[in-house]
Amino acid sequence: MIRYIRSLPKILLFTFTAIVFIYPIIYLIGLSFSSVDGVNGGYVDWFLGNWYTLFSSKWVGSLWNSFLITVPCIILTILITFPAGYAFSRYRFLGDKHIFFWFLMNRMTPASAMLLPYLIIYLRIGLYNTLQGVILAYFVFNVPLGVWLFTSFMGMIPKEIDEQAFIDGYGLLNYFRKIFIPLCKPAIGIVSFFIWYQSWSEMFIASLITTYDTMPLNARLFMLLDRVGRIGDPGIVSAVGVITLIPGLAMLYWARTYLAKGFTFGKI
Repeated sequence: MIRYIRSLPKILLFTFTAIVFIYPIIYLIGLSFSSVDGVNGGYVDWFLGNWYTLFSSKWVGSLWNSFLITVPCIILTILITFPAGYAFSRYRFLGDKHIFFWFLMNRMTPASAMLLPYLIIYLRIGLYNTLQGVILAYFVFNVPLGVWLFTSFMGMIPKEIDEQAFIDGYGLLNYFRKIFIPLCKPAIGIVSFFIWYQSWSEMFIASLITTYDTMPLNARLFMLLDRVGRIGDPGIVSAVGVITLIPGLAMLYWARTYLAKGFTFGKI
């Protein structure tokens, strides 16, 4: 009995934390199945019209645009930052610390500070209102994060593994394919998760350099707010919000093991 009494504060804290984080999601789901009653006021529950509208309108196109932007961002970022992280963690070259610090400074730059330059450049070179332009913009902001995470993780892998593999006759490509990449699976999972999160949830840049034809889902949600922050149709917006949660939760479920292993290393 005394043990349960001692555990009571922890149970209460866990319950309070769960309510704080879970209640908004439950409320969002409930609101997506409701509609405003134009006669009596208030909301009508169990209204499926929001979901019919969602899957029969341009919202589906925006959802598809989000996938077409996010998936290439993950692939391109990993292809570039993985070898860059290996170089920073294994070799010393002229200006390596300055270049690495420059990557971190780029990541610390607020996205809002780059909105106007991106808009002007894209209008001049023809990337305005294109998916390629959004992918390029996100890629520029994601590269510093990927380099930092990969460098931190690879720095924990002993260099003696590289030396022993090369002594045993492994070429660089075989070493990466059979030894180094399997060791870096937690880092790849972590980088993929964070790049997904940054690219999927970003809305400010996309809302400026795209229109409704190429606008991702979150940017369209952002554009529905009026000048005083009110939303015209909370039901359809809530349904769209539920849709945006599903890929993120699926990605988190997939990366949960890699996140646990990656944070165990202590540098990520």
